[in-house]
Amino acid sequence: MSHPKQARSGAQPAVAAEPQPHVYGEGRQKLLKAAARLAASHGHTGFSLRELAREAGLGHNSVYRHFESVDALMAALVHDFHQALRAGLSQARRRVPAGQPPSKTVVPWLFDFAQANRDMFVVSMRERFRVAGESAEWVEQGLRDIESDMLREWAQAGRIPSPAPEVVAIAVRMIMEQSFLLCLECIHHPERREALLHRAEMGYQWILGGAMQSLKAQSR
Repeated sequence: MSHPKQARSGAQPAVAAEPQPHVYGEGRQKLLKAAARLAASHGHTGFSLRELAREAGLGHNSVYRHFESVDALMAALVHDFHQALRAGLSQARRRVPAGQPPSKTVVPWLFDFAQANRDMFVVSMRERFRVAGESAEWVEQGLRDIESDMLREWAQAGRIPSPAPEVVAIAVRMIMEQSFLLCLECIHHPERREALLHRAEMGYQWILGGAMQSLKAQSR
């Protein structure tokens, strides 16, 4: 009577690789990632939907199932990016230890996020300075949402008065603009990261500190 061969001691049985589950919206995500690469290199008007489909490895007809034009695609790209940025910044602010300036936690997170999403960060900053367009409007709306989040969360944490005075709101916008520009510089010159990070942290503290000093002077 024959017996099945025994596995060698310590040998692990072969395990078949599990098939990758289908991800809903996978085609859309491929198109968005490809669009970020192309827009960062050529600008949002530097490619066609057919070229986008080729870059994404999809049939050109599949593009129209998700987006009716390059402008519609860019608006979706900017919107999705800013939603991720907004959520990440909010989480970073909640992780700030008691008694520590927010800049020590938030600014390094922002630099890391920009580097990890370099194509989209470049595109977003470029779109912001367009004269008009749906994607430019999404960028500005995203910045306003982030500004609103910062003011609300800082007020809840007792860092600023509530409601926030105009001088503090202006300071927050200045902090955002300076930090984003330094992130952009870091993307192109990663060897300068530590110096740029220091500049961003100092600017964060000085701008907000100056706004708070101005409030104290006005209340006298």
